[in-house]
Amino acid sequence: MSDEVEFYERKYEKYGIVKLRNLLTGYKSKVQQSQLLLTGIMLVVFTALLGGLGQSILRWIRQLLIINTSATLKKAQALSKSDLQTVLFIEFFIILIIILILILGIVFFVDKIKTMQMKILVLESIFEKKTKSEKS
Repeated sequence: MSDEVEFYERKYEKYGIVKLRNLLTGYKSKVQQSQLLLTGIMLVVFTALLGGLGQSILRWIRQLLIINTSATLKKAQALSKSDLQTVLFIEFFIILIIILILILGIVFFVDKIKTMQMKILVLESIFEKKTKSEKS
């Protein structure tokens, strides 16, 4: 983490006060937009998954798996125990993969926000140093 801070300090020390202020404003705006976007996406996704859409998706997955498990189209009650176990096992892995993708997306987005916040702190530090040195 300190290597990243040093990298951004070296990068931003070259800029003038006006450019630093513009970058600082831009990054603060991006962080706020990203936080609002992440909150909205999480709200929509989890509301949909916990609501009727999530149950419908599970039913569709189960029906597709039942149809593809047996050579002929059968009702779920007509499946053998091993076929039903296979369907439930595959369904579990599909749901697990979907959840992992959602978690990885959230982690990536949070990391992006964290990096921008670190840049803001570095920019604020450099901005303060430059304004103090100009006043002296």
